[in-house]
Amino acid sequence: MRLTTILPTLAAALMSCAGEKSEGTPDWCGRLAQAVCNCDTDDGASCDEAETRNDAAQQLNDNGDTEGYENAQSTCQVDYEALDDECTGEDGGDASDGTDGGTAGGCPDEVPEQFRNTWDCSAEACGAPVLYRYATGSSNADDEIVVSESYFVFSGPGEWCVDTFEVSGEISPVDPATFNCSECEELWESTWEMTTGNACGLAWGGLFEQGSSEAEGPFYGYLMFDTHSPLAGRNPDNAMLVFSATSDSASGGLQFNNNWADGTATPTTSADTWPHDYEYVSAPLCTARSTTAGPGPQLEPVAVPESVIAAP
Repeated sequence: MRLTTILPTLAAALMSCAGEKSEGTPDWCGRLAQAVCNCDTDDGASCDEAETRNDAAQQLNDNGDTEGYENAQSTCQVDYEALDDECTGEDGGDASDGTDGGTAGGCPDEVPEQFRNTWDCSAEACGAPVLYRYATGSSNADDEIVVSESYFVFSGPGEWCVDTFEVSGEISPVDPATFNCSECEELWESTWEMTTGNACGLAWGGLFEQGSSEAEGPFYGYLMFDTHSPLAGRNPDNAMLVFSATSDSASGGLQFNNNWADGTATPTTSADTWPHDYEYVSAPLCTARSTTAGPGPQLEPVAVPESVIAAP
């Protein structure tokens, strides 16, 4: 599968990966917004304020203002740590909160353990279903990659499902600067193949191309990884940012996403590039009032895929 022939006509329409971004800084403003929204009793005013604050911090990062971004995260951390445990979900506890196989944060055991107290598994902050993308995988010395991306959808307490795509491909000769993402060291031409038979019953195409009516794929495009700082070498703690350019067909236009996920790229050899072991997770994607604007699937059962449009 080759998409390189369509890139020249698409480059002008692709969004930019802006600035020199802060690598490895915990997203305390995002955590604060989610926690405040979990406990907002002020008709949404406190939640809106926290989300605005998070958006402002992310804009600093997008603009390459590393110092401003890190200062914003530090102040958010102070405010986050001052919140009640019932808002942050970090008490741990031993109650299941009434959910199947749940934890104190309302998350099922299938959620990776490190996220069970931070994900909004009750879908309270969004006021609508919320989606998280979590992935693990690796690349090898033969310039090949295989990643398993699991898409968790939470509709309310005890109401959830998960579908998984196997993402496989090879390193691409295309210059990442074609996507205005020159800081990306790795660009993988990839195919997303569903392995779970659409257990959620959703039209997933909208996540890969706005307005798509495709339910299960396969989907096509590129994964791009930013693993190094231009001046300082490999990012601290092996941190990486993940970008994507995706389509619901092998010959269609590409939809660029500069906030696909963030995570780590851990080297498996002494080389300063791939092969790597990867782990990454997205910010929450909501169908309403979200701290992360972007396209997503219509989070309702799909009987006639052609009638389904992408959620705002």
